[in-house]
Amino acid sequence: MQQKASRAGVALRPHIKTHKSLFIARRQRELGANGITVSKPSEGEVFIRGGERDILLAYPVIRAESVATLLQLATQHQAKATLIVDAQHG
Repeated sequence: MQQKASRAGVALRPHIKTHKSLFIARRQRELGANGITVSKPSEGEVFIRGGERDILLAYPVIRAESVATLLQLATQHQAKATLIVDAQHG
């Protein structure tokens, strides 16, 4: 997948939901991945502690306290944590 993304000139941010492996995530980065995507704040915490420095959280943040630890760890480890926000009007 990384080869296809690289040939197309687009960034790939693989989702670690299936493998949940620090080793595989590190290898994906070595091959050109631009960070990783995690499903839950707790997964992001593990990967930040394991050395990842660019995390996208694909998780509906309902309450700020649900990501407090993740954001504290990101700050402590100088990691980038990107959150997805959806605002519904109605």
